Amino acid sequence: MTSESQLDQVRGVLTKAFPADRCEKVVLAKDGWDNLVAIADERRVYRIPRRSDYPRFQERWALEKLRDRVTLAVPRIDRWSDDPPCMGYPLLPGILALPEWLAEPAPAWIDDLARSLAEFLFQCHQTISLNQAKTAGLREFRLSPFSFQELMDRAVDMNPADKHYAETLFRKAEEKGASEPQSFLYGDLHLGNLLFDPVSRRVTAVLDFGNVCWGDLSMELYDLAGFWPKLCDAIVHEYERLSGIRINRAQARRHAAIFCLSVFAEEKLSFMRPSAIKRIRKLMESE
Repeated sequence: MTSESQLDQVRGVLTKAFPADRCEKVVLAKDGWDNLVAIADERRVYRIPRRSDYPRFQERWALEKLRDRVTLAVPRIDRWSDDPPCMGYPLLPGILALPEWLAEPAPAWIDDLARSLAEFLFQCHQTISLNQAKTAGLREFRLSPFSFQELMDRAVDMNPADKHYAETLFRKAEEKGASEPQSFLYGDLHLGNLLFDPVSRRVTAVLDFGNVCWGDLSMELYDLAGFWPKLCDAIVHEYERLSGIRINRAQARRHAAIFCLSVFAEEKLSFMRPSAIKRIRKLMESE
């Protein structure tokens, strides 16, 4: 679908769902995996689910629970439609991280970001209990529908050395076998879901609560463990300091390996293969 046809679709949905909003200027903000995301008149965000089973009720439930309980800004849903399915909220402050920030990130910036994100995760986990998450019907966190051996068998196009390293990470974590507490999870911690102050570079907001779930604490960090190991380790350090709870670092790396294997095992994720290769190499470098 072209951007213009997507815009026409969005305009049609907004006109039907929220006619009183009279949106004039509508631009696509993100061609997401689960939602079409648009900004209207530079002041309001709308999310339109791409699939009928998108857990938007669970997303709204979690955001209502977290309202005013976390220090970073999160969406405050004030528009809701079931026919057509759509939600909206006021535009949050900040911009996405710029590439030049990531090229040579300053240690002080990593430390500050780690403190902010560890505090955000701790506040989420303290606000919503594991029992509440289960009772609300949130899913258990799973990176892939396949077992590890099935992933190994299906990832035929993966570089043999990368594949062997992914297996090594998995086996090491399995050998350590340390159990860890389970919790409500935000479930989607990566830079694409964070907004920053363009001057101070401090994180200002967290987006996209469509993956709220429950599971092992280390699962919160599967994406950063591969994408940015130093930040991941810094978050773990800060989280443990705040909470007194130990996070299994080996398990976080194991989850990163499973994610990389799943990208090669599932054809629908094939567009992410270059990113998965980079993650495996970063994990190797961080040993």
